[in-house]
Amino acid sequence: MFEAVHEKISTFPHICGLLTAFFKGAKEIWKQFTSEFAPDGLIDQSTAEEKELAWMPATNNVNEGALGAFHIQMQTKPQLTMTNHNALAMFEHNNTQNFMNTLFTEPGNFKFLCGQGHTYKGKD
Repeated sequence: MFEAVHEKISTFPHICGLLTAFFKGAKEIWKQFTSEFAPDGLIDQSTAEEKELAWMPATNNVNEGALGAFHIQMQTKPQLTMTNHNALAMFEHNNTQNFMNTLFTEPGNFKFLCGQGHTYKGKD
């Protein structure tokens, strides 16, 4: 970024003043955003239970992980349809294998399930 700004100084003579003002303002705001991390701040004084209750995803984009997983899966299985990708993702997310191991104890269970799959008229 700094190299790009340096290259454009002659084209945009006010850019140095703008950046200086930006960083001065940002310095004050960064202090506000990071105050809870200070020693004896809110996070430092929180109990383990409070920290667990305050947990949130590392990103505000809920699709980021799913899109990354889809990208990787498409690299290894380029013929995979979106429907099959979603089915595999839900199978893993819902711990379906554990459910099947627990409740599908009779051979007839699998026969019934396969029959249901063959009669399904959904779109792919």
